[in-house]
Amino acid sequence: MEDRIEIIKDFIRYAQIELGIENFPKINLVTNREFATNHHSFGSYKPESVELNVYVANRNLADILRTLAHELVHHRQNELGMEMDGGTGSEIPNQNINS
Repeated sequence: MEDRIEIIKDFIRYAQIELGIENFPKINLVTNREFATNHHSFGSYKPESVELNVYVANRNLADILRTLAHELVHHRQNELGMEMDGGTGSEIPNQNINS
């Protein structure tokens, strides 16, 4: 995992610029399988504590980065005061944050 950390850090810096993130959230890279099982997901964003969790154990790096990007978009939506909806299949994640 340590060799992946630098790639993840580079991706986070890239996403910050591309998404226009002003204040970075706390990012937790989770290895406890119970997280994915209990949340029925590989990632989560908590606007109340401004932190996100990404499950990283036994996952392809591209999948980890995809989940991270998804949760960072939720964070940016929160920064912009956009409606937050954690429901699966919601239109909210598809909102244009660059408007």
